[in-house]
Amino acid sequence: MGMPSTLDNEREQEQAALALIEQGKLESAELIYRSLITAGTRNPIIYSNLAALYGMTGQREDLVDLLLRALELQPNYPEAHNNLGIALKDQGNQHGALDAFKRAIQLRPHYPEAHKNLANTLQEQGALDEAIAAFQTALELQPNLPDAHNNLGNAFRDQGNLEEAIAAYSRALEHQPSHPDAHYNISIALRELGRLEEALAAIRRALALKPWSLKASWLLGQILNAMKS
Repeated sequence: MGMPSTLDNEREQEQAALALIEQGKLESAELIYRSLITAGTRNPIIYSNLAALYGMTGQREDLVDLLLRALELQPNYPEAHNNLGIALKDQGNQHGALDAFKRAIQLRPHYPEAHKNLANTLQEQGALDEAIAAFQTALELQPNLPDAHNNLGNAFRDQGNLEEAIAAYSRALEHQPSHPDAHYNISIALRELGRLEEALAAIRRALALKPWSLKASWLLGQILNAMKS
């Protein structure tokens, strides 16, 4: 019986690191990944997993370098492109983030997470038509994304399309009834349409879920004042 190969040993350590992450032992998992990188691994998954681990622990400094190294080893790696987009966006590099998300989608067209991330970035840049299209694609691929429904609603509201906004917020609440932001946002749209009783009910639900929200408390006051006039 032959000795285990270096590759087999690397796979065993990679699996051990994943098991440690599932157990919450992140520092021990990091040591394994770092030792494999020091040993000269050419496995892009190890670089990508360490980057993901750093994302979990808030260690943002090395994220981009790790993901770029993963992509040097495997350029057609959609998850790494998507995660690179997230890291670049966190650094304020919106243009680089857009390019990374688009590359992830080019490699894997049916990738809801990348479509959602692309949509969020486009929305932040004010490209509302493109953002709406990207949100809709993400939600066609994976309807159970309440945050995407909520953000789609915000994009419609920014366009002045309040009925479509309310429909999107309602879908967010179908998937997650305890989504305070969706309750808050639907209350804004209902108030703007003059549907004050419905707006009042929605903002009260938002406050029941997040009673410390100053913006929701302010909106409640605005709705009550409007109902008195």
